[in-house]
This record gives sequence, structure tokens and C-alpha cells, in this order.
Amino acid sequence: MGNKGTIFDIKKYAIHDGPGIRTTVFLKGCTMGCQWCHNPESKNFGIENILVKDRVNKITKHESFGYEITVEEVLQIVTKDKIFYDESGGGVTFSGGEPLVQIKFLLNLLQECKKSHLHTTVDTSGEANKFIGKDIYIHKSAKVNGAIFNSSSGPIVIDEGAEVMEGSILRGPIYIGKNAGVKMGAKIYGPTSIGTFSKVGGEVNNSVINGFSNKGHDGFLGNSVLGFWCNLGADTNTSNLKNDYSIVKLWNYQKESFVRSGLQFLGLVMGDHSKCGINTMFNTGTVVGVSCNVYGSGFQPNMIPSFSWGKPGSFATYQFEKAMRVAQLVMERRDKNLHGTEEMLMKEVFEKTESLRNKFH
Repeated sequence: MGNKGTIFDIKKYAIHDGPGIRTTVFLKGCTMGCQWCHNPESKNFGIENILVKDRVNKITKHESFGYEITVEEVLQIVTKDKIFYDESGGGVTFSGGEPLVQIKFLLNLLQECKKSHLHTTVDTSGEANKFIGKDIYIHKSAKVNGAIFNSSSGPIVIDEGAEVMEGSILRGPIYIGKNAGVKMGAKIYGPTSIGTFSKVGGEVNNSVINGFSNKGHDGFLGNSVLGFWCNLGADTNTSNLKNDYSIVKLWNYQKESFVRSGLQFLGLVMGDHSKCGINTMFNTGTVVGVSCNVYGSGFQPNMIPSFSWGKPGSFATYQFEKAMRVAQLVMERRDKNLHGTEEMLMKEVFEKTESLRNKFH
């Protein structure tokens, strides 16, 4: 990692980017969003194909902005003018964009320039990330800015199109899925996996958040599993350790009773399409079924059957047709549809969990 990066230009005989005669290498990618950007073609991280109108010939054509290049290829270009650098006290400047967003590529370039006795300058806004450890893999289209990544206890993978906002702290092992988002100031401890298009904020520890599920606000989620299309309201908190440090009991669907899980740390297990309101509190070892809508003060019961709607002490059946309408609306926000097969599966769950609702409501 870091031997190849994306740039959009190499400018020779630059005299305004540091002392002497220089070569300026413009790296692609920036998260600042300044209104009067000098190099707007540098903002996006990937290679762009843009329609450009030729005002003279009045034709529209495709132009590419940016290309991938290796450290060795950059060195071959910049070292050709070493005689001019030596005579003028010049060297090589790395600009952008924000060069620090391609930190591994930049560091390798700087190290190789030093080996070739080239003076180097970095033109930076200082909006950067801090990397601890070497097992950190960030897709070229991902956006990361002002965050701390610590892979000393396991690798960190930031997948295609994902965004890690400023102030976030990630300690591996962690996987951030495609187009997922980590909100400002989030604290995520591994092992944790965050699925496609999920949004996560607050504090998360040792949890699996499946695709299209959101925990977008402050609150703690620990030793937990969220299914697909779940949503936790602001300041939702889960307990993952009992006060007496005993083994946590968990609902067993086959035995239709609570059984010892064998785990001392265990938080929330929530099924697909379930949601909770703001300030919801989940006790240690809580099971929430499929397509539930829970809210209210105080700790929720440790077992909430599928298609339940209500608050502690007052639950009713979440009518199937209404639940499906809500599911369709939620999925449409992500350009997805609730297919007939999925609805049939949900109907099967609804019917098979009727006895549990009668028992717990």
C-alpha cells in the first residue's frame, strides 16, 4: 500500500511553490470544500471523466482529470531536472488538493526524494489524519479527514465510497463498508463491522452493524448485532455487562426460554427493519425481533417479539400491512424496493411469532 497514488498534474519550472526552481506534483483529493478553490479539479479523489465544451470549435468532448502513478514513475520525472534544483536551491513540492489525504503515497514519495537528495516541500492546509500502525487500507474513493486510525490491535479497512468524518477515532480491527459513514467525533473499537450505507456515530464496541442500518447519534452500542434496515434513535444506549459480572442469559427461540449464553459481555441483538426512539435503553442480553418499533423511558424488556410496537409495559402488535408500508418507504430512500419474496418471508415471521406476542404483550 502507498506505492501508487492519484495525481492530476506535474508542473515543471515552478517558481512560486517553494525556494528556487521546482517541480510541483499535484495530488488528487481534498475534503476542505473551499468556495474559492485554486484547483477545483483536485477535489474528488478518483479519476474523473468530464464533458468539456470547446468554445472555439463548439464541440463537447470527454476529458479525464487525474491518473494513477507509482512512486517510481514520479521519481523518474522529477529527477530529470535535478541540475536545475541544485543550481537554484530548488526541489520538489507536493501540492493538491490536500496531499495529506494520500498520506502513505506522500510519505513514500518524500522518502524516495530524500534518498535522491532532493529538497522537498509539502503545500498543505494541515487538515490531515493520524495513522498508528501499518494495517490501514483506505479505498481511493473513500473520504477521511482529521481522524485517528489505530491498527496496532487489528487492521482497519475503509471501503469504496465510505466517509470517516473529522474527530473520529477508530481502533482496529474494523471494517467500514461501501458508502458507509462514520459521523463526527465517533469512537469505534474493534472488532467491529459496519455494513453498506450504514451511518454510525457515538461509541461502538465489538459490534456488527449490517447494511442500511443507522446508529447516527451519540449513545453506546457494545457487543451487539444489528440486522439490516435498523435505526437507533439519538442517545440510545445498550448495557453489555451485568452489575454482578455474571454470564448473560439470552432468549432461545427453540427452547422458548432464556438460556445462559456463555458470554460475560453481550448487548443487543436486533432483527431486520426494527427501530427504536430517542433515549431508548436496552438491558444486557436483549433480543428485539424483526420489524419492531420500540420507544419509552426505562429499560426495555429483554425479549421483544417480532412485529411489536410500544414501550415497556405497553406493547401491541405492529400490523403487518403498516409494517410493510414503512419498510417500503425506508428502502425507497436508498433506491431499493421491498420485493415479493422478502414480503413473503416477513409474512411467515409475522405468523410464526404470534404466540410470542401473545405471551409477552
